[in-house]
Amino acid sequence: MTAVEPRDLTQGTILFTSPLVQTDALLENSVPLPAILPREHGSILCQPEWPRICQRLRSNSARQSAASIDIQGMPLQRLREWSRFVLLDQAVRYTSSLLNENVRCGSADVLVVTGHQPDFFHAGVWAKNFAASGLARGFQGSSLNLIIDNDMLVSTRLRVPVGPQSAPQIQQIPFDTDRPAEPWEESKILNRPLFQEFGSRVAGRMRENWSVNPLLEQGWSAAVQQASVSHRLCDVLAAVRVAIERQHDLTNLELPMSRLCETAPFRWFVAHLMSNLTRFHGLYNATLHHYRHLHGLRNGRHPVPDLEIREDWYEIPFWIWRSGDLQRARPFMRRVGSTLELRCHQEIIARWTQTATGSAEATLEALEEISRRGIRFRTRALTTTLFSRLCLADVFIHGIGGAKYDSMTDWLYEQFFDVAAPPFATVSATFHLPLGVSPVEENSDEKQLRHQLRDIRYNPDRHQTSTLKASEADLVSEKQQLIASLGRRRPNSTETRRIEQINGMLAASTAELENHLKTMWKAKQLRRAADSIRRDREFGWCLYSPNDLIPTLQSAFAPIAEEVHAG
Repeated sequence: MTAVEPRDLTQGTILFTSPLVQTDALLENSVPLPAILPREHGSILCQPEWPRICQRLRSNSARQSAASIDIQGMPLQRLREWSRFVLLDQAVRYTSSLLNENVRCGSADVLVVTGHQPDFFHAGVWAKNFAASGLARGFQGSSLNLIIDNDMLVSTRLRVPVGPQSAPQIQQIPFDTDRPAEPWEESKILNRPLFQEFGSRVAGRMRENWSVNPLLEQGWSAAVQQASVSHRLCDVLAAVRVAIERQHDLTNLELPMSRLCETAPFRWFVAHLMSNLTRFHGLYNATLHHYRHLHGLRNGRHPVPDLEIREDWYEIPFWIWRSGDLQRARPFMRRVGSTLELRCHQEIIARWTQTATGSAEATLEALEEISRRGIRFRTRALTTTLFSRLCLADVFIHGIGGAKYDSMTDWLYEQFFDVAAPPFATVSATFHLPLGVSPVEENSDEKQLRHQLRDIRYNPDRHQTSTLKASEADLVSEKQQLIASLGRRRPNSTETRRIEQINGMLAASTAELENHLKTMWKAKQLRRAADSIRRDREFGWCLYSPNDLIPTLQSAFAPIAEEVHAG
């Protein structure tokens, strides 16, 4: 069956901009344009233009099939087929466990990949999931959402707006007990009563203050059900989102990075990087230096730190920690003759001999052995997308944050693997909760107030509201004479102190006006804070009413049925 292109998305609230990167050029010639953050309620960003995404998706499969490179003795095309077979099987199993029903995988001929941490991300991030499902369906392929549970859980609270409408505020409602930051995959439910009541507590606040029946209320039962078979916060939060997505015809499969990193295809990929340790290390850092130069970044830790060299030990861009640890560590490697050694902190945790042919089997066995000892070996940001785009995706869908840096992945991919990287797209959206209408105020009014308050402090003689007493008039006259005597020169310390003394003695006569202006200033600041909350696009997707969010996302990314079945 011939792949078909999803419908044209150039109408309505979709914003299209120039391509974020040109993937077939070197980094020096492909400075990414800034993604235009959608501002208005219901506006969606899709970059590059949807037809170009489709065009790139079509061409990628042929380009990867024609690539003559091999990865540790395995042709790239075979590695991609193997990776898809293993990981989609894992994803089917995991997604079925979340839904407590058997799910099926579509064709693996086209695979669209996206991903994010398992928290309650904002609605603009959720747009990626609709885009991935719609694009894959349009090409009769499959879509995969990677759950980045190797990242850190920093909060077990959800930001929820509370009333009154005239002055909304933020309340942090916990879904579990507070704890130190730790990797998501290590985070377990600690307070089951608090967890079970979370959905009703949030729904109650949203109904009471804003008359909103949130999506969370529909889906929280899935979290409670999942909690009966899994203690991991990652799994129970994913279950809420996936249950709601399936209710609205999204067919993405789900796979946590913790599971992906335990598979043989991933370890084969790692073996290739380890076998080419010094070359990859040098290209990785060179990519960062180019990126910082092009974007004028002076901080050597942005966008990510350089990989270090400590004597003959080379840092590799992964995370490593032991089961139950709160903090992740940076692993280092070295080659001693034909022997490779892996170190965490100062402890050598693995040592193996590489064969003369550079086969990956010994590395796979070493990584399997440390896993059996409870040692986690996980990707960092760039190696997550590097593996995904090399071994899985025909197109990878980022949000604005991830897309900013994936031009680096393009360059590193092309230089290290000597083949053009599969394309990536940027998708985001802005949705506002119905928290009331913000009053229209001129910025000039606020600036004028600020100017008046400053002037009252330094020139109280200009703001007298009543007839001056003789002593006050004398002070005003003295200050005016002092200033007139200065001409163009700056006052000396004695003159400065005297002017400040006079201002202080005159301040009592302007206190009433100053207090009035301060009250006005405080009221404006409160209105500004309330307006900021009303316009906040960062509220979790689960707080929205289904009718306020889902129809727009569905219409933007769902292909027309006739096109799906055409050809």
